Amino acid sequence: MQLQADRDFITAALVELEDFLKSDQVHRLLPAVPGWPRLSLGALLLSQARLTAAGEVLPAELAQVLARRAALVTRRAGQELPQRIRQWVVFSQEVREEGVSRAEYAAAVAPRVMVTLLERELRFPPPEAGRQLALADRRLEQLTRAGDFVWEPDLAAGFPPEQFWYLYRGW
Repeated sequence: MQLQADRDFITAALVELEDFLKSDQVHRLLPAVPGWPRLSLGALLLSQARLTAAGEVLPAELAQVLARRAALVTRRAGQELPQRIRQWVVFSQEVREEGVSRAEYAAAVAPRVMVTLLERELRFPPPEAGRQLALADRRLEQLTRAGDFVWEPDLAAGFPPEQFWYLYRGW
C-alpha cells in the first residue's frame, strides 16, 4: 500500500518538480493529489529511497531532473534540513513525555530518514543542526532499544542498520 503511494507521489511530483526546484518554496501542494503530503525534496527523496529499496525502477525523468538541477537540489536540501531536524527534535521530546506506539513510531520516523537523505545532498551540513540532531538521537536511543525494522520487511535491505539505526528501534 505505502509503495503504491510512493509511486503515485513521484508521478505527481514529476509534473511540478522543475518549477518547484526553481521556486523559493520548501513545500508545495500537489494540486493533482488533494490530501497527499506536500512536495518537498525530503519527501521526494524518501519515496525514491523506498522504491529503490523495493527493487523498483524509477522514472528516468526523476534522475534527469535531479542531476540537471543539482545546484537547486543542494540549495533546497539546505533549506529543508533544519525543518526536518526540528520535527525530529519535537518528536523525540514527545516520545519522552508521552510515549508512542510502534505504529506511530513507524510513521513518525520518516522525517529522520529525510534528514539522512537531505544530508547526502549537502557537502557541509550546518554544525548547529548536527548538534540538535545528535541530542534528539541520543534521547531516542535512551528511550528505545534495538529492535526489528519498523517498515515493510522487504525494504530493510535498502536501509542498513549502520546508517539508519533509528529504523531498527523498539520498546
